[in-house]
Amino acid sequence: MYGPYSGWTPVSYAVNPDGTRTLLWAGEGGYAAIWTLDSSNTLTAKPMFGPYSGWTPMSYSVNPYGARTLLWAGEGGYATLWTLDSSNNLTASKTYGPYIGWTPIKCQ
Repeated sequence: MYGPYSGWTPVSYAVNPDGTRTLLWAGEGGYAAIWTLDSSNTLTAKPMFGPYSGWTPMSYSVNPYGARTLLWAGEGGYATLWTLDSSNNLTASKTYGPYIGWTPIKCQ
């Protein structure tokens, strides 16, 4: 069992193509933490990003080819997609918006 962690909320959990698991946490004030877990759900890494005021992490995914993306929702109808390398270091980002009245959500 993990938590409770004051100011942090679990956002998504996924089993990746390589057998690892990831747990995305959203922290108050615009923080994100991506926990990498082994096949027994033992924590092996936990990079943290932020604070990015006005931004909330929404989802993290690894596609079958190993590409990693982190979706952020920004105040005022913005969305940003981060591309991360295998160590979860930022390699590229793209921002969309503003789209007033719209908020990105996790899509499966």
